[in-house]
Amino acid sequence: IELPQDNLHYLDKLFASLDSISINNDKVRIIHYGDSQIEGDRITSYLRLRLQNQFGGKGQGEIPLHSLSNIKNVSFEYSDNWNFYSIIDLEKHDFHRYGLMQAATIPEDENSFVKLNFAKAISGDITLYYGNHSENTQIGFVANKDTLASYSLDNEVLLSKQSCHITKPTKSLTISVKGRPELYSLDFSNGGGVYFDNVSLRGSSGYGFNKNNVDFLCRMSNMLNVKLIILQFGVNAVPQDEQTIVSSYQFYKTNLKRQVDFIKRTNPQAAIIIVGI
Repeated sequence: IELPQDNLHYLDKLFASLDSISINNDKVRIIHYGDSQIEGDRITSYLRLRLQNQFGGKGQGEIPLHSLSNIKNVSFEYSDNWNFYSIIDLEKHDFHRYGLMQAATIPEDENSFVKLNFAKAISGDITLYYGNHSENTQIGFVANKDTLASYSLDNEVLLSKQSCHITKPTKSLTISVKGRPELYSLDFSNGGGVYFDNVSLRGSSGYGFNKNNVDFLCRMSNMLNVKLIILQFGVNAVPQDEQTIVSSYQFYKTNLKRQVDFIKRTNPQAAIIIVGI
């Protein structure tokens, strides 16, 4: 491990946050960004289990409502006419509010739904993060064909959250939407503890974070109490054959530094660990 300026205290704030969980019952958030090497919760799930065993916490953490990568234990069904946005297909759209999952899902019709199917039954608290909606927007949660809750969303424009509780274990959860809000993520975090989000950006070299709206991402980072960000990229910048070998990788260093500087701006309270190759 190479520490900035050999500063042995670089991670002290993270450690202090973890130690305070038992006193304050806080939720401490760690986000693991990477390419396909971490897809399907690989690596992340091991770290999550070890940390939750030591510091508490129950649940997978945040997941996007759409991903171009595989999400462990979850599959999705959608009604017609949804729009999907991600930082890994920036050339296809002009959108800048992705949330911490680096993705957003927006219904095109007035009445839409997304159904989540789980490999293992879930229960407990769930929280939907959403924003940029009209005052007539409504959200409903249905599990096992039973309506859990229905909400008329408040008039917050930038970012809001709505929670409900699943009492009976279920393998399906349907979120119905009336209106066209932007849906950023669904959080499965139960009680105080450490939560470790897996965000696989298949095919990415770690670019695109700086295309987010700064104020929006700052607000969401504060809401979720992000204390550590792990960036695990580089495989997709490696030459695949003799024709793609380059003499210098200064271009990659420059581009990756631009992303890290942006993440520091939007998450000033979080430490950053870079896992390279």
